[in-house]
Amino acid sequence: MDRFSCGFLAGIIGAVVMDVWSFISHSFLSYAELQFLDWASVLLFGRLPANMVETVISLLAHIAWTGVIGIILAYLMPLITARQYLYKGALLGFVFGFMFLAIPIIFNVNSLNSHATGTVVTVIIGSLLWGIVTMLFLRSSDVSPNN
Repeated sequence: MDRFSCGFLAGIIGAVVMDVWSFISHSFLSYAELQFLDWASVLLFGRLPANMVETVISLLAHIAWTGVIGIILAYLMPLITARQYLYKGALLGFVFGFMFLAIPIIFNVNSLNSHATGTVVTVIIGSLLWGIVTMLFLRSSDVSPNN
């Protein structure tokens, strides 16, 4: 598999783990006010999802977006040494998660410009999980520098 495809798939696999965590934190633990798919919905529809179709579209958009971020990580792989790659994946996941929280505040996006503590913690944990899972997949797929 080439680097682009591998990165996209790795990002999608990381997104599934991230979205499961977000669902658990929101629906079972009642800790987060928003799920990752809610963020995608606000950016796509300008509001939280109103029905199942919008929920599915938002979830798929979030998964596709994190797949694109996985592509970026795959192209960064040649610059990242193998030592402590899980730590590096978690750190990059945190950076992407931080941007995910900060950009709506900077651009004053309604419904996303203020975050409850539970939502912030959920995003941080989800981003760390995404970075670790994505890096694990990329590392195990052994994408060569020439691809």
